[in-house]
Amino acid sequence: MVVTILVGAILIQVGVIDFTISGQQIAIMLLFATNYARAFDFAAIPEPLFVLWSLSVEEHFYIVFPLIYIALRKWIPNRMVQAAILVAACTVILGWRSHLYFDAGVAWQPLNTRTDTRADALLWGCVLAVAFNPALDKTRGTVTLWKWFAAPAGAALIVAANLGTGFESHIGYTLQSLGIGLVVIPAIRYAHWWIFRPLNWRIVDWLGRISYSFYLVHYLVIWAIDSQFEMNGYLSTLASFVITTFLAWMMFKLVEEPLAKLRSKRSHAGERANGSESEHAQIAHQTTSRSARSVAAPSGTSES
Repeated sequence: MVVTILVGAILIQVGVIDFTISGQQIAIMLLFATNYARAFDFAAIPEPLFVLWSLSVEEHFYIVFPLIYIALRKWIPNRMVQAAILVAACTVILGWRSHLYFDAGVAWQPLNTRTDTRADALLWGCVLAVAFNPALDKTRGTVTLWKWFAAPAGAALIVAANLGTGFESHIGYTLQSLGIGLVVIPAIRYAHWWIFRPLNWRIVDWLGRISYSFYLVHYLVIWAIDSQFEMNGYLSTLASFVITTFLAWMMFKLVEEPLAKLRSKRSHAGERANGSESEHAQIAHQTTSRSARSVAAPSGTSES
């Protein structure tokens, strides 16, 4: 994120991208307040950097949720009860989002980017990780159920969730999260089924690894190309994809990968002796990290 802000500020300052940027705006982005800056209109974040709103949601969530889950593991050790509490929290957020949309008249974009209205996207990932973990738990239901009913139903929910901004601003985000869960479970359990087999291709795996960096820089590249060159839509899209992919790979190798190695040495140090519950906690962290980028992506679309 810091590298993205730095590159974006340089491109704006030298005139490659036709925007202005101030120290206040940079501070807001560094302090993970990008989403509320736009939602409450107290600072105009440059559009090419507004993709950082989802990182704000993630950071707010990761500050609060670990404390909540530590309390749940201490006082309510049953994972199914933990999941029920998380589902209840998701329901409360859905109710709050619906109230803001129908009763308070809050517009679509603030509802799309505010942490208090989108945290359920991450919480649904936690429900999946804690109680229905496809990587650790035993399979519930038949192969036919998951392959031919759950996966298509999940895909249908994802499509239905994006029928229009008015719809997705309330129940749509919830349907999207549920749909993703119904697709993710069979995709992991039956990874070699022909429908999901392409997800294991090396090129797809590689693109998945750089997808986080890809997400961060893609808007900067698009704006830079559109500002500097006269291209038709197809050529502009191709150039943007190639340049973004290269920059994402560079950022992954030089920034993300070294930091990930450092983090792996320092994290989960005290959990290895706790057995399977520890494994669930670690997978919960991994699942929610991916959910922030797939469920809380701009306009409710998936980034990964």
